[in-house]
Amino acid sequence: MCILQNRRSFYRLGVAFALCVGLGSSSSRADQLLTNGNFETGSFTGWLLANQTNPTDIHGADHFYISTPGSLTPAVDGFSFDTAANPAGGSFYAVTASDNPGAHALLQDFTVPSATTDLTLSFQMFVNDQSGIGSVVDPSGLDYTTGGTFDSNQHARVDILRAGAGDLSTAAADVVSSLSLGVDNPGGATPNPYLNYSFDLASVLTPGQSYRLRFAEVDNLSSLNQGVDNVSLTAVTPEPGVLALLWGTAISGGICLRRHRRTGRK
Repeated sequence: MCILQNRRSFYRLGVAFALCVGLGSSSSRADQLLTNGNFETGSFTGWLLANQTNPTDIHGADHFYISTPGSLTPAVDGFSFDTAANPAGGSFYAVTASDNPGAHALLQDFTVPSATTDLTLSFQMFVNDQSGIGSVVDPSGLDYTTGGTFDSNQHARVDILRAGAGDLSTAAADVVSSLSLGVDNPGGATPNPYLNYSFDLASVLTPGQSYRLRFAEVDNLSSLNQGVDNVSLTAVTPEPGVLALLWGTAISGGICLRRHRRTGRK
């Protein structure tokens, strides 16, 4: 009788496990980890703005703005620049506009679900260098003063930061992954078109941990316009019912196996 019971138990365990594996491929869900990634609220709801203080920016006008794709950048001290249209952009997007040297960041904190199996970051972005000089990356990072030397420094970047990292920090201990660095079409005419970016972060970030997503730029040569839209961070996780079925079946199978071993029956 025990032999039959254990055979049945193992058979049920095997069938249930196979069922769970099959369900796992179809019974999963994709969760959006970011708020207002397409900026269609017409505001920065869900996002944090950060700027390096510049005394010459007396009105605090140099920073990220909400604007409309294809329109001129918001005017700062009378200066504005062309931007490309974006058929997939909706009514709003985020873009930097400035008339003084500075560094500007757009950040959002997020937590990776503990059961995440796939994690994909995607967004659209352009970086218009109005100086025509191209990307200049100083070791000081997001610091328009370059540590007080005021050497040339202009570039845009996209980073994943550790939780609690400084808004403008580029220290190795704070940057978990640097996803983009530079400008579009160095030395060429603007406006540049939106480029599509996609990154598989499943092997980079740890489930259950919190991080910060940052879009940022620094400029001390001329205006640099970093446009960002349609930001999505999608985590795929198994449906809770599938996990519960697999776990419950494994437990029941394990209990039966222990009973079989204790009785010493064959």
